[in-house]
Amino acid sequence: MTTTAPETTIDLRRQVAELSLQQRNVIYLAYWEDMTEAAIAAMLDLSVGTVHRNLTRAKQRLRKALE
Repeated sequence: MTTTAPETTIDLRRQVAELSLQQRNVIYLAYWEDMTEAAIAAMLDLSVGTVHRNLTRAKQRLRKALE
């Protein structure tokens, strides 16, 4: 089992908080609620392409910030 250092968890939370509202919503629904892009699109009344784009950009931003 891998543990996460407390400072990494805090930094991740800070980085997520800096995402746009739409990106935060998509990240939350995809990773914490385990929803598909299609289900997220239906819930948020967005196109699947918009959800995919927001999810991709959010992941890129988080990855870059945590390097």
